[in-house]
Amino acid sequence: MRPSSPYFEGVLADLYAKTLRYFTAIFTQDAQTATLLREHTSHPQVIESADTRFDRVYATYERFKEIPEVAEFVGNRLCIVCGSTWPKEEQMLMESFQGISQTQDICMILAPHEIHESRIQQWVEKYPQTSIRYSQIGDLKLEHNILWMDNIGMLSRLYHYADVAYVGGGWGTGLHNILEAVVFGKPVLFGPKHQKFPEAGEVIERGGAFEVHDQNSLTSQLTILLDKPELRSEISRTNQEYVKSKTGATSQILNWCIKEVLSNNKQA
Repeated sequence: MRPSSPYFEGVLADLYAKTLRYFTAIFTQDAQTATLLREHTSHPQVIESADTRFDRVYATYERFKEIPEVAEFVGNRLCIVCGSTWPKEEQMLMESFQGISQTQDICMILAPHEIHESRIQQWVEKYPQTSIRYSQIGDLKLEHNILWMDNIGMLSRLYHYADVAYVGGGWGTGLHNILEAVVFGKPVLFGPKHQKFPEAGEVIERGGAFEVHDQNSLTSQLTILLDKPELRSEISRTNQEYVKSKTGATSQILNWCIKEVLSNNKQA
């Protein structure tokens, strides 16, 4: 939450403040939110914890299950995994890839945010010799270096196969979950509109993520990361340590709830 949040400003601010006071406790992802809630609601139980998304992505990482078809597609090549992409981003990524793939043995996996049959088919038809859809992976050939995911539910595991990840939504629709890539230790690229997502800024500060603001910066940053395995290794350690250091919110909240129930039972 930010000071400009409708919870604190506007015609419904007083109603929100009264409503929030009915909660037994409120757990927040950061100190700023906790401070704002205490100031505006006078709630006695506002507790700064962390973001439970860190626990979820870390569990995905620990329980990772191989996707044999994707592993076969990637082989020994460097791989760019692009998750939750939008049309503008797909256009940019394809242009960058066409240039970089002229000098590098690389492949790219794209998992659009919305599965539009016509859009995927247009790209496959534009590059018929090198593109393949996941639903047709049984027809995989050596020359295929672009894989379009035309299903849902696999993205979080796809990042395992990346050397570099691109996460969509940073051009106006809202940045999607970068933690799914960060937990696997992958360097992450995304568009310039990420200010409402504190984890993006934190990972940038640690050197594990990079903002791109146009076609040239996307191509340049991809080239740098693909050319420098030692940099990718350093980022891998940094990003995995970052996620692990942020886990524990789920246990903290559940432990508080259990103590609260036990305390109420004793009083009863």
